[in-house]
Amino acid sequence: MQSMKMVCYNFTDDVVALIKRGVVDFAIGLTPYRQGITAMQTMIEYLLQGRTPAQPFIEMPLLIGIDENIDVLARNVMI
Repeated sequence: MQSMKMVCYNFTDDVVALIKRGVVDFAIGLTPYRQGITAMQTMIEYLLQGRTPAQPFIEMPLLIGIDENIDVLARNVMI
């Protein structure tokens, strides 16, 4: 018999509770604050200083929340 894995995104209170209960196996963090501030900084540097990004894509960290680390990730809302 195969087992199915349940995956969610973001570290909201309801997702944290589901991970702790074992209903969800892990969650993928969206890092909305970091994405927004990076986009704004890149645009400001381009418009005001004429600097283009060194790479065509700006990489963001991938955050995976599991039972052992979900509390720390959920508390850090500025990720």
